[in-house]
Amino acid sequence: MQVNLSNIFPGNLQPLPNPGPPAGAGDKPERWIVFYRFDLAGRKGDSEPIGAVVYQPNPSSGPPPVSPYPLELPGWEYLCEHTCTAELKDVVGDKEKELLIKDGFQDQLVRVSIFTWSENGGKEGGEEYRPLGHFWGDGGVKVEKNKVTVLRLLHDRSQLAWRYLYYPWNYPDGRSYYRPDQSLVEPFEKEIVPVHGLPEKPWESRYPEKVIIGFYYQVLAGQDGKNRQDPVDTYMTADLWNRLEKCEGTQCGCPWPRSEVRRVLIKQIGLPSEVNVTPIPSEVGGTQKERFRVQVPIQVVCESKNGRLRGSPVIWTLEKTERYGFWKIIEVKPASQ
Repeated sequence: MQVNLSNIFPGNLQPLPNPGPPAGAGDKPERWIVFYRFDLAGRKGDSEPIGAVVYQPNPSSGPPPVSPYPLELPGWEYLCEHTCTAELKDVVGDKEKELLIKDGFQDQLVRVSIFTWSENGGKEGGEEYRPLGHFWGDGGVKVEKNKVTVLRLLHDRSQLAWRYLYYPWNYPDGRSYYRPDQSLVEPFEKEIVPVHGLPEKPWESRYPEKVIIGFYYQVLAGQDGKNRQDPVDTYMTADLWNRLEKCEGTQCGCPWPRSEVRRVLIKQIGLPSEVNVTPIPSEVGGTQKERFRVQVPIQVVCESKNGRLRGSPVIWTLEKTERYGFWKIIEVKPASQ
């Protein structure tokens, strides 16, 4: 039997075509998801927000009627804005499959909502799909078992983003990314990262803040505390590296020796509007050239091999010869100086 959804939905809701069971339903596609747009603006481009209703049998003594169960989030957040899909998957580690509503944009997940079926947790003790979490990030959202990672772009010149890491909390009735008051739990971890990763040669980046991030990632931390790179002739001169005692002290913002640093989290960094570019005339080879000097303030948190987290703010000074030259670190000092 075919049903004309336009006859079921009121005129202020526009059902989207091709309803169907969520991915992962296997050979038991009892539930069907119908997506619809609301707050219709009457213009082309399909930019209005998207909601969803789950239609599934409601068992009884006779033929089971098909009942609608709206998917509602705290604060009436919408589920999607671009391309909405549904999937059944265990993502909170309770051995049950949760219902994921995913919003895709340009081959990337930018919004994910998580629901679980509750037989007596709805209004007046009835059945409902109870929300367990809702995440959005214009830099991407990644949902794994017991973990969600969100990237939110800083929209700056050097393509940096805030990275948020969430873990579900345990409650008597199960695990959830919401507190009892329906607010999202605090992120377990928060840091600034290059949204697309570091360039192959960070020391050749035209953005001094990205050069400094590369130094912390490649020279101080390496790969989980291993394979640290030598910064001489890339990030700085051998003379400066020796004067910094190869970051085995506290000169570089970490309280642990470089050999004890396992990971570095960037908590604050001077963004483009704060970076001061100062042309400095110099005599090179008998001709007048410009040297450019910048200062990049940064706050890092360094994780030691035994899991301790601590750091202090420092200011890095970089310099380059000519407008299209490469930045070199020439100095670092505590931010308090």
